[in-house]
Amino acid sequence: MPRYEEQTATGFTHAPGVVENFLIGLRVVWRECRAMGARLVRAYERRALAKRLQEEYCRLGRIQAGHDCQTSRALVMGQIGLLKDELDALEKEAS
Repeated sequence: MPRYEEQTATGFTHAPGVVENFLIGLRVVWRECRAMGARLVRAYERRALAKRLQEEYCRLGRIQAGHDCQTSRALVMGQIGLLKDELDALEKEAS
């Protein structure tokens, strides 16, 4: 953690200079950019999982209607459960 006031040899304090303030500002901007990037990645992941969950529900509908006989209903239900759990975990992490 940077010190904002430093004691000099004579006992007087001085405020940080222009370069020190600039470097502190750069660190703050860097941290904010990293946080924003992390939020964007989490939002993208949630959207991708929600899209995949919707596809699995469509697949389940085709199985129920009898149009897709090759895919196992139990497998699709397992995928749906897994995707719901992942979405719930991401929502808890985001809040």
